[in-house]
Amino acid sequence: MFNSKFLHAASLFVSDDKFRHNLHGVRVEPCTKMGGSWYVATDGHCLFAGYDPRPIETHTGEHLLTFDGKFKASFSKEERGTFTQSGAQFVFTSNGQSIVAKDEAGHQYPNWRAVVQGAEFAEPSEKNCGFNVDYLAKFAKVREIVTGQKNRGLSPSRTNGGPAYISISDNNEPLCFGLIMPIRCTSGEPPAEPHAAFFDHFEPAARKAA
Repeated sequence: MFNSKFLHAASLFVSDDKFRHNLHGVRVEPCTKMGGSWYVATDGHCLFAGYDPRPIETHTGEHLLTFDGKFKASFSKEERGTFTQSGAQFVFTSNGQSIVAKDEAGHQYPNWRAVVQGAEFAEPSEKNCGFNVDYLAKFAKVREIVTGQKNRGLSPSRTNGGPAYISISDNNEPLCFGLIMPIRCTSGEPPAEPHAAFFDHFEPAARKAA
């Protein structure tokens, strides 16, 4: 069994950057402290993390899943789905819809927990220009996927020079969260590159040295 809502939601944040092969999939891993599983994805600009108290029932529990095809809306109408596994290939099925995934276990996923723990949540700084609205729209889609509710607002917690934190809950029960890296710029200039302190966690060492 697996969490079809989190798998679908996480797929929205997979990177398509040809230099970031280790970010091309959804990371599924066991939670050693609480049991269950984490579903995580990031493109280096924003990050999604959903905790499922029930473990994904595979041999190792650790996977980097790349998908062949796109998720249909009906896939995540039900929370739990089933899968079949043949070597490195998975077929995930939920609500009568299936999607094929390959486990790219050879690519090392970044330490996403270090990014989350390193976020300093404080009052907004004037140096923060704002956040990309396209990323906010992704989290609006996440809310729709995991709660089934449309046209609901988001309340990001702005940070002092760090990422915005977004928590999504249903009936006051936390379901998942995410981070969005801020865009910084100086007065009168267009937005520059994202904050390096956040971005560098996901930048491959080879590309940094280039």
